[in-house]
Amino acid sequence: MNTRGWIIVYAVIALLAVAIIALKIHGARINPKVAMLFPEGGAQWIRTPNHDALRLHWDEDNTAGFRIRFTVKDVPAQATLTVHPFRKVAVYLDGNLIGQTSDTLEEWKKPYEFDLRKSSALTPGEHELFLSVLNRMGPPVVLAYCDALNLRTDASWECKDGDRDGWRGAVLASARIPNPIGEQIIRSDKALFRQWKVFLPVFLIVFCWTIAYRRVNDESRWFKRIVPSASGFRWLLLSAWALLAANNIAKLPFAFGFDVPQHLEYIEFMLRKRSIPYATNGWQMFQSPFYYMVSLPLYVAFCDVLSVVKAPYALRIVPLICGAMQIELCYRALRRVYPARQDLQAIGTLLGGFVPMNVYQSQYMGNEPLAAVLSSVVVVMAITLLTKPEFWSNKRFAVIGLLTGLALLTKVSALLVYGPLVLLILYVGLIRLKPLATRFRDIGVAFTIIFSMAFAVCGWYYIRNWIHLGAPFVGGWDPGRGYAWWQEPGYRTTSQFLRFGDSLFYPFFAAIHGIWDGLYSTLWIDGYDGCAEILARPFWNFDFALACLWFSLLPTAALIVGSTSIAARPAATAQNGQLFCAVYLCTCLAAILMMMLEVPSYSTIKATYALGALCCLAVVGAHGFDYLTRTSISRAIVYGVMACWFVSIFTGYFVL
Repeated sequence: MNTRGWIIVYAVIALLAVAIIALKIHGARINPKVAMLFPEGGAQWIRTPNHDALRLHWDEDNTAGFRIRFTVKDVPAQATLTVHPFRKVAVYLDGNLIGQTSDTLEEWKKPYEFDLRKSSALTPGEHELFLSVLNRMGPPVVLAYCDALNLRTDASWECKDGDRDGWRGAVLASARIPNPIGEQIIRSDKALFRQWKVFLPVFLIVFCWTIAYRRVNDESRWFKRIVPSASGFRWLLLSAWALLAANNIAKLPFAFGFDVPQHLEYIEFMLRKRSIPYATNGWQMFQSPFYYMVSLPLYVAFCDVLSVVKAPYALRIVPLICGAMQIELCYRALRRVYPARQDLQAIGTLLGGFVPMNVYQSQYMGNEPLAAVLSSVVVVMAITLLTKPEFWSNKRFAVIGLLTGLALLTKVSALLVYGPLVLLILYVGLIRLKPLATRFRDIGVAFTIIFSMAFAVCGWYYIRNWIHLGAPFVGGWDPGRGYAWWQEPGYRTTSQFLRFGDSLFYPFFAAIHGIWDGLYSTLWIDGYDGCAEILARPFWNFDFALACLWFSLLPTAALIVGSTSIAARPAATAQNGQLFCAVYLCTCLAAILMMMLEVPSYSTIKATYALGALCCLAVVGAHGFDYLTRTSISRAIVYGVMACWFVSIFTGYFVL
């Protein structure tokens, strides 16, 4: 496709994106299921100061009162108070009820108007306006304004929790929420400087080595021989992974991780009941079953060889193997995209294989690593199909269908690979296949094989859900499961999409501040610390793990530069797989944004949802590093910082 063709494609995509964004914004304004709060009439949404901001809240009445005292000199002809409650409000003027909203909490998105002149209650003099707000699945928040009386909700209002005494100043709903646990940990910049005696020598050694390596002449080839190739470097990383895994597998407490006891409960349910559970049978029973089907025979075998107490530790073998496979898959993807660039293959393998979210997620049992590695195999096969169109065959499409079906049978987030995969097959089929007359037939056959094979593998499970639960996909937040819960903030504001910086200093639970802090803190560090009591007993080495946050600014810059450069050159980058990788990463980001809107809890912001795109992250990051290492000095700096990055990760997650 020529440049003009790509301009047309980009224009169509841009128009579609604008239309989708406009529809989403409109939907966020009118859809009561989307807890997005927009300012209106010069007023701001207000709430009470947070209490226990990080705990899990259940479905219960949450009430708060908000008041403002004001003076009326001349009674206006009209005094209409417009109120947007989240979700129900009763309006009082001087203690007299003016009106209240419907008991149906789902009607909160429409504005309610109350006449403050009702029953001649509004007279010249001092008055008090009081708003009593009730919510069940979120905090009580309200926005109100009356232009005639110049009244608007803002931080000058007072508030009072329904079950607490004493009036306090209200806070804006868009204000930064306190992070009481995360802010008790040492600041990451102080942790970095505390270990300067380790990082400075590492940086200087690699910096000087890189400069010397580029300047040696032919008589000093022995110096270059001791530097491993990209393939050899891959084996060094796999050896480091094996050492880390062997050390950690028995040292970390079994319950350390995301809902680990509940994952074991899933396996024990299958063992006890001889069946796959429904989403209503337990906290994690909504998960797809393939990971647990793989782990069940291992659990039985380990119970016989070890003991019932020690067997759960051995279940970490599957995630650890998956994490190691990600290193190999990143290397293979990079070798196909950059066949003549050993340097990009090496640094990309380091970035993708040892990115902290792959390291920490693989240290405890869970289905995420298995779903991710299955998706990564599909990514490598897709890139191979793109770089070698002769690989177009029905057998390979059947394998792709099998793998995507297994990935979907492991975790629903594997759906994200389908969009980029469909676009790639269309591109290869329409641009590269010959003859022209058979292109559409071959594309149709490819899609039929992939989707029919995937459906044969996982369709039975989702049909089963549909029949018994009323929906094929059931999430952990679905109230139909019998577990109605919410977490802070409980709503979304535009500031949560614009704010960033807390994760650079206090990364643990930084997702409570907004999406970018949440993504940064879960991509470059275990931002939720395995949901453990991090103050009671920290299992990670915080000084080194926290230092990684600052070194990670470099690979973050590489990802931004790489994705920007790929988007700017679509004709070239579509041919070698770079554009496919960038599209997959953008798809994951868009899905996380949608999740953030639909489930307004801080714990829904996780970079690990994009673990299946790890190879794509490596490819895009390597492309960015190519721009950042154009000179000898910049290359030496980048390699020195990335060496410190690796040391901070390996040491930070090596349990002592």
